[in-house]
Amino acid sequence: MSDWHREWQNRFPEDTREIVKFNSAGEKHRADVLIEKCKIVYEFQHSSLTSKEFKERNNFYNRLGYKVIWIFDVE
Repeated sequence: MSDWHREWQNRFPEDTREIVKFNSAGEKHRADVLIEKCKIVYEFQHSSLTSKEFKERNNFYNRLGYKVIWIFDVE
């Protein structure tokens, strides 16, 4: 995890960070930050990500009822 990533995560309460979610098929993803009561997932992306990976992660969380908010490091 990069310093950039860690700095973003540290802006949120510790109990909302690195939350693992599973779907009915047994697939899992680890949300950088997950706010359960608002049904929001924050993903902090510092490294490269393919469009396929982006879509798969969005679809995974959307099917579980979460809105995904992406924060990209474009520097």
